[in-house]
Amino acid sequence: MLKLPYRLRLNDLFVYDDGNLVYRKTGRTAGGRSCSHGYHRTTVDGVLYFTHRLIYKLVHGEDPEYVDHVNGDRADNRITNLRSVSKKENERNVKRHSTNTTGHTGVYKFGDRRWRAQICVDDKHIHLGTYDTLPEALQARKDAEKKYGFHANHGRASL
Repeated sequence: MLKLPYRLRLNDLFVYDDGNLVYRKTGRTAGGRSCSHGYHRTTVDGVLYFTHRLIYKLVHGEDPEYVDHVNGDRADNRITNLRSVSKKENERNVKRHSTNTTGHTGVYKFGDRRWRAQICVDDKHIHLGTYDTLPEALQARKDAEKKYGFHANHGRASL
């Protein structure tokens, strides 16, 4: 992970204003949505950083392993929407994959009439069972998410 600039340097350059970094000298908003994945990025001393990581460092003074956008909106850099997490925690708050066909993460059609539920924990796929109805499979998946500590937003629809 790219080491962030010192907090003092960030404080010399920027002021945090409701999800934005603002240049102290000009009053202009720093950075922009230039990343193909929807993240804002900002250049500091010739190096390009994710803006949400700079904001977290400026406000909290620490280099987080990962910064999670709690609501899943990668452009929402309000400090109340950012939290420091481990890689494991970050993976437990992801959007539903674009290739999902059932509309429910970890539940898929199995054969003509049955539903299968699964969950991935620590890079291991865990089979949760095969069910006659979609609601049964969904309940198995929800129970597993709770058991393994997934974030309540995990598997939400893309914004």
